[in-house]
Amino acid sequence: MMRNCVCGKPIPHNRQLCASCIIEYGSNKANWPDWLTDWMQSYQKELNAERDYHHLSIDVDEGIVEAKPQFKLNGCRTETHERL
Repeated sequence: MMRNCVCGKPIPHNRQLCASCIIEYGSNKANWPDWLTDWMQSYQKELNAERDYHHLSIDVDEGIVEAKPQFKLNGCRTETHERL
C-alpha cells in the first residue's frame, strides 16, 4: 500500500514524510507545525478507515452492502487418504 506525503509525493507505507519534507520539517513529530500534525492525524484516520472497511461497497440502489463471505476449504484437495 502506498501513501502520499503532505506535499503530494507518493511514499512507502512505512514513512510519514518524503525526504524533502523531512529536511524541511524534521523527523521529530514534536517539532512539526500544528497544521502538519493535524493533517497527519486526519490522513492516518482516513487510511485506517479504508483498511478497516475495505470489505464494504456502495450499491446505488441498496446503499452500503457487505460482500458475501468466501469459505475456504481446510485440508488437502489433491491427495487421497486410505481409511485405517
